[in-house]
Amino acid sequence: MKPIVLIPTLHPAKLEQCHLEYLPKDWNLYILSEEDSWPKAINRMVRETEGDILIMDDDIILQPDTFKDFDQWIEQGDLIGFKLLYPPTEPVEGSQNGAIKIQHVGGMFFWQGGGYSVGIMGRGEEDRGQYDQAAYVPHVTMSLCYVKRIVWEMAGLVTEWPGLQFEDVDFTCRALSYGFRVLYIPNAAYHRESETLKELPDYEKRMSQNGQLFGGKWLVNQMWQDFVARHYPGGRKVLVL
Repeated sequence: MKPIVLIPTLHPAKLEQCHLEYLPKDWNLYILSEEDSWPKAINRMVRETEGDILIMDDDIILQPDTFKDFDQWIEQGDLIGFKLLYPPTEPVEGSQNGAIKIQHVGGMFFWQGGGYSVGIMGRGEEDRGQYDQAAYVPHVTMSLCYVKRIVWEMAGLVTEWPGLQFEDVDFTCRALSYGFRVLYIPNAAYHRESETLKELPDYEKRMSQNGQLFGGKWLVNQMWQDFVARHYPGGRKVLVL
């Protein structure tokens, strides 16, 4: 069965910048209205479709090699995230001489100030190829993420919290708890991070609201933290093919 591409959006005109021509030619594309919320739009289509799903935000800019050799990665992971970079024209603090900066190469959990926090590996670093090996990680962003159908069937749908953000972190934690492989791959795309979300009213307040819900579910769970520390020393396990 052909994979499905789901792109929720509030502004369909933005898709002209996404270079959708770089998607695999035989995948089925669905453009969704995000009017209710991102999780509700995703969940509605998960219920109504069959097959594996690529979720893609409308602020992603695909590149010619984003899906290069992707079939091999499907064999290695169940939930697959990509290397996301800040666009060359987007100013990033500390950037010099037009260097490309990393936005997301997998998430990690770490101890800070007497408790656990969730963070992003490599964020803001100059991309020198230091994350060009695939790795199993405890989290990948769903801004551009391939999810096998079996993951939806076992781990359930995206949590519909009342605020913004953190739903994808919750989903990947649940996928891990069911024994699925969360894989980061070095295939790159650019990401105009949260470009649409930041236009919404009370963005920071609503993001904090979901962050607290996520923290109360996972960051205080000692069994979960012990699992992550045991299976992901240093935050990731490099996959050697």
